[in-house]
Amino acid sequence: MSSVPPQKPPLGLLFALAALCAVCSSSSAAAGWFTFMGDSGSVGPGSSGPGSSGPSSVIIDHCKGLSNNSPASNVSVACLRQTLKGAGCVESGGAYKWITDDYDGWWRKDTNGAGTFEGIKTDMKSYAAATSGDKYIACKGDATPCAGLTDTSPASTVPVACLRKTLKDTGGCVESGSIYKGLTDDYNGWWRQDNGAGTFGVIKTDMRTYGDATSGDIYIGCKLNATDCAGVTAASLASTVPVACLRKTLKDTGGCVESGSIYKGLTDDYNGWWRQDNGAGTFGNVITDMRTYAAATSGDIYIGCKGT
Repeated sequence: MSSVPPQKPPLGLLFALAALCAVCSSSSAAAGWFTFMGDSGSVGPGSSGPGSSGPSSVIIDHCKGLSNNSPASNVSVACLRQTLKGAGCVESGGAYKWITDDYDGWWRKDTNGAGTFEGIKTDMKSYAAATSGDKYIACKGDATPCAGLTDTSPASTVPVACLRKTLKDTGGCVESGSIYKGLTDDYNGWWRQDNGAGTFGVIKTDMRTYGDATSGDIYIGCKLNATDCAGVTAASLASTVPVACLRKTLKDTGGCVESGSIYKGLTDDYNGWWRQDNGAGTFGNVITDMRTYAAATSGDIYIGCKGT
């Protein structure tokens, strides 16, 4: 009996298998296929499978339950911070830093203060709306303390932070100098008086004279360390000038280095020419003499000042 040749599968079945392989070649399609088929590993709605963004972060509302009429004293510190940031102020600003954990200031006062939550929000918005001045600085930080100011801005509107920046950038004064240190947070002197400097433009012009000074009280207050030369003026007798001030002046004015023999000669018990009333005479003369050291380009003075 002759053998029967194997029977070929029906053509329709071949097309069905080919279609199935095409479906399986796509992972997403495969997932859909197995979901359709009821596979236990299917990816269904609400699952956290591939591509799921996971649970969203929880945002806590620290002001929940408050109304505009809520007493200011009922507003938590966390809500104050949230409201201030929401108004547009930054955490690095002074206003945000005021709100310490034990803060009990104006924004939390029912009387002689904000009064209500609405009063708090209104006041905080005024900080965010400011384009210059103390409120702007408190809200936005000290990065641009002179923002919004022009040469015609009244002196009284210039923040202290702007005065400090201008004194350093325009006047060339050092932070350790007595003039810079005199610009305290509550400073209200000539530079901030409308009947004094008058305008921001005059302030800048006046501060520029400090940078141009090469001697005298303005130079001392601008360029020299306030601690080392505390109370010293150009007219001060040479014998009253501390050795620490001489060292500072020799470095800053004379340009001499600590490793040089002249600097090393200023020992704690130094009582030489620069400290003699019948020698240099005054601190103003000391400054003038030390400046000649900076000008030297050769010789013993240069070597003693700059080192070998």
